[in-house]
Amino acid sequence: MDFKKILVAVDRTTTIESPKFQRALRLAEKENAKLMILHCLPQETIAEMEGRIATLAEVERSEPLYKVGHQKGREVEHIRAWLEEFCSVAQEKGIEAIPEIDAGKPGPTVVNMAEHWEADVIVLGQTKRSALSDFLVRGTSSYVTYHSPCSILFVHEGVLPEQ
Repeated sequence: MDFKKILVAVDRTTTIESPKFQRALRLAEKENAKLMILHCLPQETIAEMEGRIATLAEVERSEPLYKVGHQKGREVEHIRAWLEEFCSVAQEKGIEAIPEIDAGKPGPTVVNMAEHWEADVIVLGQTKRSALSDFLVRGTSSYVTYHSPCSILFVHEGVLPEQ
């Protein structure tokens, strides 16, 4: 293996102790590779932003609209701080780590970022889920599997509780 750029996709369930993140760290350390830690904002966030932009073009910014924009800005700041925690852990191990936030559907976002950054491998987590959960979530891993410009490492993340 000659991995110099490793992209690990994280979501709100990912922790520093997650098998996916820990495997990405070990691989980056072993390969002396750069690590990109990518989080995808939900698609509805984009629609809300586009709606605000259109509204701003038509009318003066109102107080409720300002509050919505401010709340979304705080959410992005919170996510960036969360990603910085992952980067700090990597940097303590001597790994160059880059936090990245992008918006859109996770599958295409991961693939586009891997292409743009010229990643050598994408690290994704897989969990055992109920049939319904698997059907709803499978889109990301399937999309990445069929469209990835590079190797993919799936890491078993355990079993999620039934909801």
